[in-house]
Amino acid sequence: MLLFELLIYIFTFLPKSKLCITAQVCKKWKEASFHASLWREIFIDQQKISRFQLSKLFSRTKQLRSFILHWPKALTSKMSIDDILSLISKKCPVVQSLRFSQMFLTFNLRNELTNMKKFQNLTDFRLISCKLFSNLQIVSQCRKLKVLHLETIGLANLDKEFSELVELEELNLGFNNFNTIPPEILKLPKLIKLNMDSNLISSLDSPEIIQFIDQLEYLLLSYNQISSIPVLNNDPKLIKLDLSFNRFSSIDSLLQFKNLRMLNLFNNELTQFPKEIHQWKFLKKIYLSFNHLSQVDSITQLENCTKIWIDNNRITHLPLQFLQMKKLKLFNCSYNQIQIFPIELALCQSLEYLTFSENPWIDQEISHMAQLRATREEIQRYFTNSLGNDFL
Repeated sequence: MLLFELLIYIFTFLPKSKLCITAQVCKKWKEASFHASLWREIFIDQQKISRFQLSKLFSRTKQLRSFILHWPKALTSKMSIDDILSLISKKCPVVQSLRFSQMFLTFNLRNELTNMKKFQNLTDFRLISCKLFSNLQIVSQCRKLKVLHLETIGLANLDKEFSELVELEELNLGFNNFNTIPPEILKLPKLIKLNMDSNLISSLDSPEIIQFIDQLEYLLLSYNQISSIPVLNNDPKLIKLDLSFNRFSSIDSLLQFKNLRMLNLFNNELTQFPKEIHQWKFLKKIYLSFNHLSQVDSITQLENCTKIWIDNNRITHLPLQFLQMKKLKLFNCSYNQIQIFPIELALCQSLEYLTFSENPWIDQEISHMAQLRATREEIQRYFTNSLGNDFL
């Protein structure tokens, strides 16, 4: 007979729906199936579950730490977010993470949040695509929150009480209707990750916002209407900056971010690339796809860069200095106007993936290789066969 601890370990590999079946085998299996260590996280996606079953489930999982409800069709009865919050608060008072998404697709319910104030240990709360009828002021009563996501819920402003979430480190307000970074979050002392993708932001010029950006490490502002970033007061800490689908015509204002590891300028209005970008000595990934660039010669100054996307531009040539990029692993220059491929690029020892399809190559055989998205080894093999080892 299996040891009880070993049985619990085996059950850790089973989904929660299967644990409900194993609980019917015998008394020992039932005890193991509902052991607290197996029910610290509940994720309900496509499984059908009733209010009674949910209540019973919570009563057996008093050590629940995380609850995730991803799809309202999983519920067989009409339950609002507040109904579920009420059940959890009564049965699982130590819960630390709550996530709800797509809660407006099936039911026309009043998704209130009045029971939020009962979760004093909550550190992670996420609402995604949920139609709310209550004031979000109640969320600010969870003073221990470190992660807060309020995505696609129609927000245009925040309540002033949000400034009291002094422990908050990560905030996601993506896919809403903000026309600026909300003033309520500008003085949050520990906030280092901010996502405001897909809003209506056009300017970051206020002194308060400039000072606030100084403290951030992650800033995601894709799908807005921003054309520039003002000069900041101090040395910015930004590591990740996403400005894709905006209106930038120049990169010059971004050179101040010397600590960047990732920069995304996908689908902007860039026409020129700076001649000096040595400031970005830590940059690992840069996305410049779908712009109007005709040359990117200085990009070879990024000695530590591992991945470069410059596809769908107007680039006519590639500099031989790419050979000096000892850490480059991925390079995409597809859909440009390059007529001559620098064969020296095939000698870049670190390169693992090279894509150069849809360019007007003179050599049709190379063009065929490009359409196959050739790797460095395939390119090297081609030139070895065509020109001999001595040439390479």
